Amino acid sequence: MAVNLAKRAGNLTSESIVLASKHLVTVIDFLQPTNASTEYTFPKNASDHDKAAFAIPQAVFDTHDANAVVTLLYHSLGPLLQDNKRSDNETGNRKSTTKKDESGSSSVVGSKVISVTLVPPLQTSVENAIQFGFHLDPMTWSSRLSKNTVKTCSFLNFSMLNDTGGAWSNNGCHMTSDNDSHVECSCDHMTSFAVLVQVVDIEISEADRRALDVISLIGCVCSIIGTFLTCSTYLFLRMTSERTLIHFNLAIAIMLAQVTFLFEDSAEKGTVTCAVVAMLLYFFNTAIFCWMLIEGVQIYFQVVVVFVNAERLKMYILTGWGFPLILTVITTAILRESLGTHGICWLSVADHSIWFFAVPVIIVILINCYILVRVTKLIVTLTKAQGGSKIDNAKKSTKASVMLLPLLGCTWVFGFLCVTESTIIFHYLFAIFNSFQGFCLFLAYCAFSTEVRDSWSKKRESWSLSRSLNARSSKVSPASKTTEQAWEHKARKTLKTYIGKKQIKKDISLGGHFKEDSSHLAVVDEI
Repeated sequence: MAVNLAKRAGNLTSESIVLASKHLVTVIDFLQPTNASTEYTFPKNASDHDKAAFAIPQAVFDTHDANAVVTLLYHSLGPLLQDNKRSDNETGNRKSTTKKDESGSSSVVGSKVISVTLVPPLQTSVENAIQFGFHLDPMTWSSRLSKNTVKTCSFLNFSMLNDTGGAWSNNGCHMTSDNDSHVECSCDHMTSFAVLVQVVDIEISEADRRALDVISLIGCVCSIIGTFLTCSTYLFLRMTSERTLIHFNLAIAIMLAQVTFLFEDSAEKGTVTCAVVAMLLYFFNTAIFCWMLIEGVQIYFQVVVVFVNAERLKMYILTGWGFPLILTVITTAILRESLGTHGICWLSVADHSIWFFAVPVIIVILINCYILVRVTKLIVTLTKAQGGSKIDNAKKSTKASVMLLPLLGCTWVFGFLCVTESTIIFHYLFAIFNSFQGFCLFLAYCAFSTEVRDSWSKKRESWSLSRSLNARSSKVSPASKTTEQAWEHKARKTLKTYIGKKQIKKDISLGGHFKEDSSHLAVVDEI
């Protein structure tokens, strides 16, 4: 109503309208051309700053043509937002006096609630944070406070659907200073803000958030470097076996997904650019899981079934890139209005669109977990057949399983536990395993791969022979060059034949590697 009033009253000459009552104060400030490009502060009277205050930086008005600022200051809204959770148990009905935030924690409102809206409203987050100040009244909540309480700056997120139409969230807000009577907050969006006193401290602390951000950033950079080295190695050594081509495509998908992820934070939310970033993230991450599924299927065929089909690679490529493209087109068509509009350039939990990605991920994880169990059992069986102590056999089997976990996507289970359990350890495990996935791929399929080491050895042998032949050729007389060239041609042909025969042998470098010939599958110890 206040916003509509501000729109209709745009031709009024007065600079502000104030409507005050016992429970609510409404202030509409009309921005004139002379003051629309300066910092806006509320309230104008400095003596009222001990209740609630905020400041909108000048940069917001430089990028947004606002006509008015509508401020709603609620004196007694806090208890209404808290006393609304009911639960039934065996002893009867029980009414809670707290409100759940989006993490599931019990919270109470410890300050006045203030709502700020620009006319026309902002459609995206602001780069320059808006500063808020709140006066605390601990006497009001003295029965709720304890030594475990935590103050947080939060806003009422109406996209979190529940029985009250919203949930408290601190996404985009952080506390800059606090004492026993006042709290100052900094937020990058404008909605209903309040200071919450967390009764149960299970949310992610600022230190944990920063640590997770650092881990993710370092992991992404390491993954990009690792996947680049993997692809460069395969191209340089001209490795074109079915298995290496699958590794190559998986590395490409991971590298492109990680590069896109680094641009997500800088994309302006709610824009076409943000929607494009979300679409690319969906495509590349879906491609990662398709290629991880192909990794699992290929390992299953090679180790368990021992089935070879020359036409299989074409089907792999169509599945690895074609299926994600189809899913991306369908998802974009369905979510075209909401993609990238929930404060993040990705799918949202609020409108359940995240399940467009979660369902394919769950299917791939279940299939690859089955493959992991079958392959691990075979590794244990073949390792026992080799002989050796039980401890050595256990080490080999454990190494194989651990190497396969991130490569088959099984560690993404930690991501689902982050949502359902709200346990900090799962956040760290998810960040570590999955942000470093590209680096793990480099270690498993390049640094510790017998096939890559053999290819490097053959490359060095070829270089050494070429240098030897060139040196010998430079010392012979012109009359004998024809004979020497014929000998050199024969030597090079013999070397190519030798290398070609060596390429027939195949291996899997996972705790041991498997060499496949026409009669049997043997495990060769590499540890």
